Amino acid sequence: MIRFLNLLFITLFLTACACNKPKNQDLDFIYQTIVDNHPGIYNKQDPDFRHNHEVAYSKAQRALCKNTDINKEKQIIKTFANSFNDSHLWVSYYSDQTENSPLKKKSENFEINYLNKQVVWLTLPTFDLDKKQQQDFNKILKELPDLRNKQLIVFDLRGNEGGNSEYGSKIVNSLFGKKYAQQRRYMIRKNIFVDWRVSQDNLKHMHLAYERYKSPWIKDIIEGLKEGLQHGRTYYKEASTEDLSERNTKNLTHFVTAKIIVIIDSGNFSAALNFIDELKMMGPEIRLVGEKTKTDRLYMEARNVDLPSGLGRFTFPIKVYRNRLREDNVPYEPDVKYDVTDQKKLEKFIMDIENKYKNLK
Repeated sequence: MIRFLNLLFITLFLTACACNKPKNQDLDFIYQTIVDNHPGIYNKQDPDFRHNHEVAYSKAQRALCKNTDINKEKQIIKTFANSFNDSHLWVSYYSDQTENSPLKKKSENFEINYLNKQVVWLTLPTFDLDKKQQQDFNKILKELPDLRNKQLIVFDLRGNEGGNSEYGSKIVNSLFGKKYAQQRRYMIRKNIFVDWRVSQDNLKHMHLAYERYKSPWIKDIIEGLKEGLQHGRTYYKEASTEDLSERNTKNLTHFVTAKIIVIIDSGNFSAALNFIDELKMMGPEIRLVGEKTKTDRLYMEARNVDLPSGLGRFTFPIKVYRNRLREDNVPYEPDVKYDVTDQKKLEKFIMDIENKYKNLK
């Protein structure tokens, strides 16, 4: 009887393998990529991650075995990716990209506009900048200190799907003063840290990121991942990059008297939400106007890899936040809900808000 059951198991196993092997190379690749590189696999604070990963993978395997249509196979694999409920983890096939695809780069410009002499509107369409956007972004950074005493500063984040969080931090530094911003971050984030999943491929990814951004912060991550590989560690705990020399100085302050409004919409997530986090750390009241944002998990830093089929790409996170104040998969809700699709109406609405509250500090 035992021999019969063993033979039955082997037969079913080989049948499943034979059925799936020629057509689930993308699924197998995604499964193994997560095992090898995703921080959730060994995350004790997310104990169900590995089990859910295995269950979803098995379900997708069975579904693939029953289908021969390529479009259905793509949908099965995307459903597998969507099962993680993570805005930093998805599959995108080139044949079905749309205007709203996460892989489609927006071409909007960074701009400073004045609704009047005292109300300034800054458009921040992305934190994943190309060379032209970088030039415009640098112009904004230089002008920000001169805006501190305006009546109202509006940060327009509509459509901003994130990118590199350093850009948001640079805006905060420029507006509030670097030493003050660093002190505030330290005081609020002193119990928050990031674990990076240590793997050879994640290290290669960060090398490529350094070639693009030339950031000292990225260089520190590279060194940490190298050391983690040398010692066989699962995670590299990122040390704070803040200059903490002023952290015990009690008299640091900012000189921003302007009220601040942030325009948000359903496209915002990742570094865009981190930017709002940082603004709220600085002290002044930050009013959010518009629509509810997307959510992001504690898993961050999206990495893209090509699928072995050549039909698309797989995106997944490689670091995890510990003790983040904004909880897992929690969006930002607007303080004032408003339709953000009509620019003229939105500008008038903001001016009405400003006129209503112009005497408030």
